[in-house]
Amino acid sequence: MKIKIKFKYLGSIILLLSSAISLYSQDFNKFELESLNHWNLKISSIRWESATVRNALEIPYITFLSDLLKNKYNLVVNDIPNQIHGVGYQLSTPKCSKEKCSDLYVQLIVSKSNHFIATREFSEKAEASFNLGSDIQTISNINNSQTIFSSKKQDLKNINLGYLNDYYLLQSNPYTKNIGIRFGFILDAYQYIANIIGTEFFDAILISKFTNNTSLNSINSIFSTIYNQQELSYLEFALKIKLGINYAYEFLEKNLVFLGLDYHYGYGAVHYELKENIINLDLFNLLQNSSLNPLALLNAYPKSKLTDGPAFLEIPGYEAFISYGYKIQSNQILRIVYKKKEEYHNLKLPRIEPDEKVNLTAIQTGDLTPLILSEIKPIGLLPNSKDVIREIGIEYMIKF
Repeated sequence: MKIKIKFKYLGSIILLLSSAISLYSQDFNKFELESLNHWNLKISSIRWESATVRNALEIPYITFLSDLLKNKYNLVVNDIPNQIHGVGYQLSTPKCSKEKCSDLYVQLIVSKSNHFIATREFSEKAEASFNLGSDIQTISNINNSQTIFSSKKQDLKNINLGYLNDYYLLQSNPYTKNIGIRFGFILDAYQYIANIIGTEFFDAILISKFTNNTSLNSINSIFSTIYNQQELSYLEFALKIKLGINYAYEFLEKNLVFLGLDYHYGYGAVHYELKENIINLDLFNLLQNSSLNPLALLNAYPKSKLTDGPAFLEIPGYEAFISYGYKIQSNQILRIVYKKKEEYHNLKLPRIEPDEKVNLTAIQTGDLTPLILSEIKPIGLLPNSKDVIREIGIEYMIKF
């Protein structure tokens, strides 16, 4: 008996809920896509864990193994900033019909990264042999250095131009009519520029020995302090395809909520350029010391070095956003937007190489090893860094 009463009440409750939902759905989600023909202006606060910065500072790793084959040891350790603060500006022009929205937008993010320091340990060995009658003289020149760098000025920018189409295919139900399937293209460009200064402690050793005499004939060495100034320019360009889903609904007449999740995948190119200017602070004292070996003395003169080249770039990732909007007037909406974007910047097939001087003295004696080693292409670790952008912004939407 009790069971029958419960089922009777349950049927009544279901009937009442069905009637309420039917009545409510007539007023729910009145938001029409045609009313979204706006110009949108947005300014945002950005927290950025930049893959561009990480890739730029980790480029020396791509020659780590090939350097070892060339009798070099080059290890750089960076204290890369974990989070960078910036400001984002965006202009978009969504144009909608009942079944489709098209949006052309441009976004610019400008920021200055935090101060960082880096250390580098470098060693290089070169040998040359000479026939002296029945004896052979071998001269080894060993250069060791340790450098402490600090960033003097940094500038990080991102500009992206996008064209998106949202298709609304479920128009028969008020709950699903504003579910959009997104497809579009994005052109992204990242730029990182840094001025870096460092103090290098340099040690050069010249060793001369003869095959008929196991003892060392002579050892000359110098120790000096060097000023190292670097200008780093790193550019990343990528074309991405974007696929996603989004939803917009209205409640209590003037309140709007927008939700979205997008996945993107792209390919691009990289250009890296590092200019180094090296000045030995002990130059005059070294020049006055006539007992120094000539090979080590060459390291005392001011010199410059250029490392540059291209690479390919692969970028997979996703972007999620949620926003709340309020209708100020029928043609004006003010929105608060939160967006999070994660992606990976994976370098492929780098052709980034430093200027190198071949040991001509060894080649003149018939040793072709330096020439062969100079043809070895960069071998090492490829930077694959994660990029995370968290954005909180205010957007003003006005219909003309």
